[in-house]
Amino acid sequence: NQVYYLRDLPAQAKGKAVVSVNGMPKGKYKLEVYKVGYKVNDAYTAYFAMGSPAQLSKEQVSTLKNANNGTPVHTETVTIKSDGKFLKELDLRENDVYLVNLVKIK
Repeated sequence: NQVYYLRDLPAQAKGKAVVSVNGMPKGKYKLEVYKVGYKVNDAYTAYFAMGSPAQLSKEQVSTLKNANNGTPVHTETVTIKSDGKFLKELDLRENDVYLVNLVKIK
C-alpha cells in the first residue's frame, strides 16, 4: 500500500447524485452545498501537491487550512413553490461526500 499512497489518484466520474425532497413548506431557502472529495476540502492532495514535505512550514500549514476550511462549495437562494418539491443534481465522483443544507429565510 505504500506505493498506492505515493501517487496522485484522480477521482473518476460516477454520474449524478440527485437530492429530492417533498413536502417542504412554501418559501425562500438558502441552499448550502458542502463537499469533501478529491481536491475539494482534501488536505492530503493539497499536501501531496506541495511535494509531501517531511516538515510543514507555518505558511504551508496556513495554506492547507485556508484551502480546506469546509466552506460551502455552492450557495444560492431557492424558492419552494406550493407543491413543496425541491430537486438538485450534483456531479458525483468516487469518494465524494456531500452535505446539502436548506435553511428557511424569514
